[in-house]
Amino acid sequence: MPAGRGSGDLALAEAHGIAPLLGAAQASPPGPIDAGLQALFEENAERQSVSHSILLDIAACSATTGFEWLVLNGQPQAAFLYPDAGWRAASGIDLLVPTGQSHHIAHLLRSAGWSPAPSRKPSASLGRAGLRTDPRIILTGSTGSPIALHDRLFFSPGPIGTLLLADADRRPRRSMHRHDVPAPRPDATMALDILLRGNARRWARLAWLVDLSAIVRKLDDAGHARLIALIGQAGIEPLAAASFLTHRALLGALPGRIEDWLTDMAATPEITTRHALHRDAIVRPASVEGALLPAPSRMRLRLPRIARPLAHSLRGRLATWTRKAGQYQRDPATRNDRYPLAFRFARDQLGDEEALHILSFGCSTGEEVFTLRRYFPSARIKGIEVDPARVRICEARRRRAGDPGIRFECAATASGEPPESHDAIFCMAVFRDPVLDLPATRSTAGHLAFEEFDRGIEDLVRALKPGGLLFVEHSNFRVADTGCAPALEPVLHADPPRSGIYPGLYGRDGRRIDGAEETTLGYRKRFSLQTGQA
Repeated sequence: MPAGRGSGDLALAEAHGIAPLLGAAQASPPGPIDAGLQALFEENAERQSVSHSILLDIAACSATTGFEWLVLNGQPQAAFLYPDAGWRAASGIDLLVPTGQSHHIAHLLRSAGWSPAPSRKPSASLGRAGLRTDPRIILTGSTGSPIALHDRLFFSPGPIGTLLLADADRRPRRSMHRHDVPAPRPDATMALDILLRGNARRWARLAWLVDLSAIVRKLDDAGHARLIALIGQAGIEPLAAASFLTHRALLGALPGRIEDWLTDMAATPEITTRHALHRDAIVRPASVEGALLPAPSRMRLRLPRIARPLAHSLRGRLATWTRKAGQYQRDPATRNDRYPLAFRFARDQLGDEEALHILSFGCSTGEEVFTLRRYFPSARIKGIEVDPARVRICEARRRRAGDPGIRFECAATASGEPPESHDAIFCMAVFRDPVLDLPATRSTAGHLAFEEFDRGIEDLVRALKPGGLLFVEHSNFRVADTGCAPALEPVLHADPPRSGIYPGLYGRDGRRIDGAEETTLGYRKRFSLQTGQA
């Protein structure tokens, strides 16, 4: 690469976390090294050195007090994958600790001199306080660098979490001495972990893709075979294929066995959509996301920090008492472009024409509807919401947007929708009761019943045109268990759930199904049940 690159190129390289790698690469050929990249490389090397010092401090505390921990990414992973850890852009320090031990270990670290992290803004994801915003388990040391303790793996519990934790090398353990930092060695399981993490963020930073490239090139043929087997066991073939296609397009061919596997994979619509999402996330700045969407005008009540644990403990009971007739999900938390995979897949399959009719069932305060307008500029879009207050917010936003192709209705069900009237229906985080998500809840008795879900899906399928698309995610039940399942063909896999509270899953009998995950997000209504044509 030529020296003297512009500030825009440097900013892009830094945003993607690859500036240190570029700076290191320029050091080998003859000629002047780009001063800007070299400065970024040196700065990052210092950050990695600070990160390593922090981990040594934690190791010393672990060796003394006996707590167990594991570093899944960050400086140790960079040291494994690259000749110098400084080549990899420094990231936050996330530690995996045994289930239920995060607050105890945070107390031990505070006793050793660590302090609660400064107050952070609400999580950008949904405005909820989660693992990453809990001051009791996010601490800072003398350098001011924060560490976050997680008492569950990013992709657990569930089948994928079981795969990632199957090897003893990937379980928290006590440090034997102050220089003993527990971290997994590079293997096929680490490759699977990087694959999942990068895909979850649509590879929005090329550094994750470079990490994947580095580890698959370190694996031998048996390691590649093991990775392919793990991908099959996890049921994420489309996700993996799209990620490897993105690697091929940006970083070149992969090792032979993986290339052969990728060549043998059929180019399904899902793989095509996922690959396009990866490409867009890499080339489009994240800062413009949602810039064209009208913002809701409502006030948020912020409780004092000391009162939040009590409010959280009462949340399930209050939700039951305040439930409106026909209301399932009482948490209005939402955000713009919350389901890009479903939205993009629908657009890729349906195109965009004025004749299209799209329904957002359970649209809350309208973020989903106005996001759909960005994907479908010409379509007719309708939002249904059971809460009159939220519908008023939606209407106010529609008036500000001046969009005659959008309308809202206050209703508890879709029973009033004409038969076969919609080309796509989105039912996202609607048939979900927060009480049913709690690990202690074992039955739906007294809460959302499977019969309500079954009737609700029946109404949506009836309103869907043959060949139309239905998207259901973050539900406490499975569409496959409903009476309408034979009329639907699965066409889109859901992304694996990550850290945080994910929906508790229940069967037709109302009993909790432990260790299960809903793996399907999108369905196409069959033209004929007899022929099974889609």
